[in-house]
Amino acid sequence: MEQLAPILIADLEPWKDTPEPTLGVLYSHNTSDGYFPIRFLLGDLNLWLGAYYNDDLTYYEKAATEYHDLMYKESYLISRNYKSSYGVTGGVFNRNYTVWYFYESGNEKISDIASTNEVDVNYELDSLTLNRMLTPSSAAINNWNTQVYVENKLLDTIGDLRAKLSVSKSYYTSYTDLNVVDKSNRYFVTKYLQTNYSSLTTKKKSNVIMVYRAGLLYLRYAEAVNRLGKPNLAMAALKYGLNKVTLTNKKYVPEIETGAAIPPYMDFTDVRFDYNMGVHMRGCGNVNVDTTYYRIPDFAASTQPKQDSVIYVEDLIEKELALETAFEGNRFHDLMRIAIRRNSESYLADKISAKYAPAQQSAIKNKLMQRTNWYLKY
Repeated sequence: MEQLAPILIADLEPWKDTPEPTLGVLYSHNTSDGYFPIRFLLGDLNLWLGAYYNDDLTYYEKAATEYHDLMYKESYLISRNYKSSYGVTGGVFNRNYTVWYFYESGNEKISDIASTNEVDVNYELDSLTLNRMLTPSSAAINNWNTQVYVENKLLDTIGDLRAKLSVSKSYYTSYTDLNVVDKSNRYFVTKYLQTNYSSLTTKKKSNVIMVYRAGLLYLRYAEAVNRLGKPNLAMAALKYGLNKVTLTNKKYVPEIETGAAIPPYMDFTDVRFDYNMGVHMRGCGNVNVDTTYYRIPDFAASTQPKQDSVIYVEDLIEKELALETAFEGNRFHDLMRIAIRRNSESYLADKISAKYAPAQQSAIKNKLMQRTNWYLKY
């Protein structure tokens, strides 16, 4: 990657302001969504180079700039319309909830792979999804179930509602038909199963798998600015939302991070960002008012408080990537990038091996402690 990325960046950079082709709508699918934004690709490539050359902050600034400029150019937001919420009656959670499904969104989608359904059959990601053969690990379920959902400063509960758009309880009474290692895990992955149209008359409409979307864009931006030494700004992307109100609140983003004049890649004062919310709010309610659970600890007594804050927030971003983008094809590479940045094979090995049955974990971890085993070889 450290050899390939500079070559790709040099090839791609001249094209980032070139308009994408407009070929119209085919089977209800906007073909413009089939293109990958050059700025997103450039941001990712620079983010990887930052991991390999962590002392060179220019890579992180370039990544943050490309991500920010794409947000601005296309008005990509963590929209308040895309938020799941519990029902609360008389100060009590009644467990009636509304769930935002990412595939139904408008401006959330950045790029996708489409299927037209011309053969007039229901669309499934593959037969494994159709037959409920893909099961989430207990670690993934626990990650959602241990999050704190905040209704207000005095009322909270446990559980990230984004689990509802990713997995469902199994309808099977036994596991004879399921390839389930952990028999106590009664969940199966439904994130893509739910892309079907329910009406027989709409089978020929397109169905899509999103590759890039706004949630991922903001989390990649947070990863970049955090490594630029701006953990409060990165935390703001998770907790408050990047907008004028957040950037001017020194309790959220202190002046030591913004400087006397906000640099262009941190400028979210435009009106188009006014309704931005924090990514974590999508599944955990009004965490923006929480001062107990979701916050950066006080590292004032530490010998390196800023670095401790950066590491702490990076761990939150890594967890948020799992909460927000589960089963979307990013997880292994996200862990690779952070492990390379920290020069810590165990960072990846611990998290990947944890999803296996206890008897397998040691062997899997030992294998992943060798970086050469992170890649497919032939």
